[in-house]
Amino acid sequence: MKPLPTLTEIESAAAGTEAVVPPTPQFTWPLLNARAGCEVWVKHENHTAIGSFKIHGGLQYAANLRKRQPQVPGVIAATRGNFGQAVAYAARSHRLPAVIVVPRGNSVEKNAAMRVYFTDTHNVAEGPAGGALAALLKETELNAGHRVGVVLSGGKCGQGRVRACFG
Repeated sequence: MKPLPTLTEIESAAAGTEAVVPPTPQFTWPLLNARAGCEVWVKHENHTAIGSFKIHGGLQYAANLRKRQPQVPGVIAATRGNFGQAVAYAARSHRLPAVIVVPRGNSVEKNAAMRVYFTDTHNVAEGPAGGALAALLKETELNAGHRVGVVLSGGKCGQGRVRACFG
């Protein structure tokens, strides 16, 4: 099992994302405090550029990928929404091409939100995305003899199946 990050590592990651995404507001709400029986602070991550906390992880992933593989040709991910927006936003911030695989019939609004970051969004059949990602990698310029960054999520796209496709 991988050890927890050190305070220095956490502060370094925060500095990297805060350069692109300013800290989001935090508020305490009297009615919520009364209901909880204590003071509760709510961090409003919906105030980020993509409306989700996932932007932080996407930016950190892209920054680390660029450090490990400066010549990486791009990233590819499978998602239905916010995770794809985070990957697309981070890829654009780090000047990486991105391909996002979404299920056929996915939300038109979510697809548009991913495309706004100049991301190539591919619609695939419903179900596990591993096979679709493997097929797409064979077709795309991202796999021009280089290992692309495959961005995994804990979501519905079958993380285990995706890992099995790419080793």
